[in-house]
Amino acid sequence: MHLDDKLFFKKQTAFQNNEIKKAYAIDIELGHNDILLAGTLKIKIIHTPGHTPGSVCLYIHNYLFSGDTLFVGNAGRTDMPGGDLDTLIHFIKNRIIPLPLDTILYPGHDYGDTPVSTIGREIKENIYITDFISPSD
Repeated sequence: MHLDDKLFFKKQTAFQNNEIKKAYAIDIELGHNDILLAGTLKIKIIHTPGHTPGSVCLYIHNYLFSGDTLFVGNAGRTDMPGGDLDTLIHFIKNRIIPLPLDTILYPGHDYGDTPVSTIGREIKENIYITDFISPSD
């Protein structure tokens, strides 16, 4: 878990008993651009706050597992504690859009017309990109 979410969830569960707190124990604190190894896979951590302070995407070769940051045609909710739309848009613009256009997107939920997409398609069709991010930015 990213340190920002560890701190956020610690505050959220501060009123709860110790048994519940133990369920939120973190094995590895992740940071932006960290590399996790899973066998021969190198998993790059891309910190993309906005849905939660510590939201991350996982980039493996040419695949992006975007969690609740970016969906097919949509983006993660920002109306809950810790969410912020401007932050989410900023990190989609600066950390997701620069990825290769043929990067295959696997979102955390299947809300679109297809369960997967590409960064190139999302740049053309995703309303959180077409409506909130100017081409001249």
